[in-house]
Amino acid sequence: MRRLRGRLALRTAALLAPILVVLLIVQLRREWRASELELGASVMERMLPARAACERDASTFGLAVRDDAVLHAYAADGRSANPRAAPLDRELARRARPGVAAAGWDLTRGVAVVAMPWSDGPCALVQLSYGGAIPRGPVRVVGVTIVRVAVVASIVALAVAVAVGPIVRRLRRLAGAVARRAAAAGHPPTDESRDEIDVLADVVDVALRHADRELSARKAREAALEEHLASSAHDLAIPLTVLQGELATMKAASDRGQPASPDVVRRAIGEAHYAGAIVADLGVTARERAGMLGAGARQDLRAILEQVVTRHRTLAAARGVTVEWAAPEIEVPVVLDATAAQQAIGNVVLNAVQYAREFVGVVLDLTPEGWTVRVEDDGPGLAQGETFESLAAGGTRGHVGAHRRPEGTGVGLAVTRRVARLYAWTIEADAAVPEGGLVVTLRGARSAS
Repeated sequence: MRRLRGRLALRTAALLAPILVVLLIVQLRREWRASELELGASVMERMLPARAACERDASTFGLAVRDDAVLHAYAADGRSANPRAAPLDRELARRARPGVAAAGWDLTRGVAVVAMPWSDGPCALVQLSYGGAIPRGPVRVVGVTIVRVAVVASIVALAVAVAVGPIVRRLRRLAGAVARRAAAAGHPPTDESRDEIDVLADVVDVALRHADRELSARKAREAALEEHLASSAHDLAIPLTVLQGELATMKAASDRGQPASPDVVRRAIGEAHYAGAIVADLGVTARERAGMLGAGARQDLRAILEQVVTRHRTLAAARGVTVEWAAPEIEVPVVLDATAAQQAIGNVVLNAVQYAREFVGVVLDLTPEGWTVRVEDDGPGLAQGETFESLAAGGTRGHVGAHRRPEGTGVGLAVTRRVARLYAWTIEADAAVPEGGLVVTLRGARSAS
């Protein structure tokens, strides 16, 4: 596994390599110069006492430095009076300075030329010819240089390792923590074959994309909620206006000492019931848009259904419609939000009451897979090709073409559809009998007892 520490080490080495090469060249030149100075000093140390002997016996002068090294003397023009002297290296002689050797060598032998402090006479130049290793020769120069550069490189590498170590450990912990949080949120794991920075970058990129999606979804929910609020405010204003008119009519009759008309009372009750349903739908929709409708808690579906039927019997009675219901005598356990479930089923019952002529039936049955709730009425039924989805979308019903509220959008069955999707219910709408009527069936699963 390639880790950040190794990656940094490689990059540090790549950056240091040119610097180390330059340092090696500079240090090698310094060592070479020091070697030439040392060699020149050594030659001067031997030639100064021997100057008189060299000038007196130039034709035979040769000074042994050691077994494999000998000094020969030369005049300023490069000629030696000693016939046994080796030819003078003209290039080294040109570079030679008083007391400083101009040296050239390979690994086994070499030549050094040193200019004497005096510029005339047969001993103005001295050439040292040697074989084998000598003090401060090429092996030592190169070896010392390499050792020094290696020490500098080691110190730099150690300093980088010490400085980077805490940063790497912190990045590793941060990358691990962010990766665990991303995995807990359902994001796929990153490729851990890369180093910590790449892993951290991937995780942060995933988190940013997730945040962008969440922000976009929230904006969409807010826009939909604003649209729904505007629509619901319009829908709510209509029944309240009608209710105000009906109450004004009832007050006028009361002022005249007359009883209120049954039709006026029935319409007032219907408008009040409708306004209450809109407010309840709005509450469920707002909670659903805000993500507050979760799994809920354990409830008894039989009790929920009883509350729904009881709540709608007042409106049904005012319209001359009978609402009957039947359910098992045992508890039907479900896990859901009770308010949302009451509103979802209540909207179906309300739709049946509004369209029924005389009768609405609500039946709760148990099945091997769960439960079913059937809401049946004797109203106009469905036109050909109509489904529950079209009812929830358009608010019309049957060949009569009546609208529950032509001026509004009618969001009740749409709320039922959203709650059903949240809890994985299925909803079907079928004709009750060939002569008319409608049966809406909701199916869901029971919870473990």
